[in-house]
Amino acid sequence: MLITTYMFMKALTFGIGFYFFAGPIITKSMAWLSRSIPDWPKYIEPRSTILRGVPTNAQLAITLLRTGEYAKAPIPPQPYIKTPPPDQAKAVDTESLQLGASDKEINEAIQPDADRIKERKNTTTATHGSKLVSFFKTITKVSVETVLAIDYLKAKFGAPRSKERLGMLPSPEQAITSGPLKFKARYCGQKGCVCISMSELTPYLSFMTEGLATLTAKEMFKVKVSDIKELKKIGALGWKSELVVGWALQRGVRNGLMIIDRDKNSYVINAIESRDELFNRLICLGGQNWEAC
Repeated sequence: MLITTYMFMKALTFGIGFYFFAGPIITKSMAWLSRSIPDWPKYIEPRSTILRGVPTNAQLAITLLRTGEYAKAPIPPQPYIKTPPPDQAKAVDTESLQLGASDKEINEAIQPDADRIKERKNTTTATHGSKLVSFFKTITKVSVETVLAIDYLKAKFGAPRSKERLGMLPSPEQAITSGPLKFKARYCGQKGCVCISMSELTPYLSFMTEGLATLTAKEMFKVKVSDIKELKKIGALGWKSELVVGWALQRGVRNGLMIIDRDKNSYVINAIESRDELFNRLICLGGQNWEAC
């Protein structure tokens, strides 16, 4: 509507010719621009032009988490449900529902499908493929448990890498019980918990070893949350090994967290229960401006 086809074709052919045959001019211009304005590429990014002032997903998440921290209502750990849903229907107060249906119709609607339950419970025939997968899964489970048992013995003799992997697999019946102030973990192979102290003006992060009594517990380190300079999520295993272990044992792997303060002291905490919840609290309590890298 604004230009003719002749103008469009002339501008297109000029741009293509300039791109292919004006190499020396473009090179010298780019070098001059890099010397004069070293960070010029960020000024042409969408976040600096049409999306200027629009918050990113990470900024929105931190804002919501910090709002909860300021209101003394941090997000609790997610609920942990181990048992499957029951086959029996729950008792329903039909009078309070006011659905306009009779009691018989409501009871028939909430009852589980008997045919599906019977089919699910009585399915005993398996295909050859599922039997083969089950065989390999059993072999993998035995191999993983053997490696973990050897790893435990190596940790007893002081192997550093084996100490980092201690406690990475929770017991099958263990539920999530820690957080949001205490998170069960390991530090240098010792069992204990990461504690967030809110009693002082400045929140502190410390690691307390597990003892039979309060007098036997020992504080391994203590650092101000506001002095934390870097937080890095670390894995107990590689992502491939983690997938194999999770598939064979039907359990998630507890990973770790590396904390670096302003004095460049590094603390590596392993086998953290609810690690993501701890990470979220640490990035929200100190008030630092974080940069993802």
